[in-house]
Amino acid sequence: MVAAVLLVAIVAEDPAVLRNAPRDDAPAQAALWRGDWLEVRGETAGFLKVYDHRHERPGYVRPTQVRGYRVEAASAPELGAIVRFLRDASGSESLGIGYAALALKVAPAGTDPTELYAAIGTMADRLARRISARRADAKDATLVAHREVAESYGIKFKVVEGDALGGRGMTCYDGEAWEGVLAASAAPPVERARAALFLAAERCRDAVPVPADERARTGRRAIAVDFAPRAPGETCVQVRQANANDGRVLAQRCSYGIVWKSALRFAPSGTVATLAVQPLAAWTELWVLRRGDDGAWTIDTLTPATADPDATPGYVESAGFSPDGKRLLVVREAHAGGRATRKFQVLATRTLAVERWSPSADKLGAFKRWSAPSWRAGTLVLR
Repeated sequence: MVAAVLLVAIVAEDPAVLRNAPRDDAPAQAALWRGDWLEVRGETAGFLKVYDHRHERPGYVRPTQVRGYRVEAASAPELGAIVRFLRDASGSESLGIGYAALALKVAPAGTDPTELYAAIGTMADRLARRISARRADAKDATLVAHREVAESYGIKFKVVEGDALGGRGMTCYDGEAWEGVLAASAAPPVERARAALFLAAERCRDAVPVPADERARTGRRAIAVDFAPRAPGETCVQVRQANANDGRVLAQRCSYGIVWKSALRFAPSGTVATLAVQPLAAWTELWVLRRGDDGAWTIDTLTPATADPDATPGYVESAGFSPDGKRLLVVREAHAGGRATRKFQVLATRTLAVERWSPSADKLGAFKRWSAPSWRAGTLVLR
């Protein structure tokens, strides 16, 4: 995949004004807030010429209101350091989430994303608590705007009302980033403990469609996935029963390609998982680990296209699951004959048949409801 933009600017001041001409007295196009991303397209008359993807409009901003970064792996260390600083900075959640999203985008392939997921989870939960404490509404424009910035990166909040909460409303973060921490086999114990504590907390239990303790029990412990070497340069993916002592392998598949361990994703049901495998330099497949109706596990392959992988660059990426694990969201992109074909698809995990698809994620309700925040933050196809 080639980055869609070479330079982005993160809004660092509240509010920044996007103007329709490079003048301080030019009409305002939109109000920008800390954490907003802007695609930089040039510079003129002391202004940056930018495109604001959240509001879908071009304009001009003063360079002093933003911080610019190249979308390349060399930016990752600096962005990671900024995320560490902002992780515990109250009031800077939208800015920190914006930086974490950019850090995920530029991270070199194979980089462990656990630290960034944990930072996103920490900041999203703190923002939800600030909103609940302040009872954010139209009178608190800054807090409302910070929530909108966070949501533009796929962060999901839910307001719980009613007698169960003593008659007061409460805004809760859905915890998807913390689920990513639990799913990462290399996650440090302290981060796994924080993730487990968040998901087990009573405070937002009613805001989560599946109870957190049940999700942890079935979605994270039903299976274990191991990576074992076989011949030189060959890696075998093995499915085992979690917490079993017999060491029995339920399913196995091997490859001489690159197995991206950090791309392992579990469905909340615990009966399906996906893994990115790159057998060729310009061809990335998606392996689907799933349990059949008879209880047997299989590992199947989704390819970018039905074409020759040596002549057709392409990739498949997992975008999320339905809460019951019966649907899988994928994105397929392939380049053939001088043109690129991109498809957003909803698959039935039982058969891997395509149920619905569209060239745009916005046209599929499933992508709005079920796509993972970590995918929305890190994927290039939405930028």
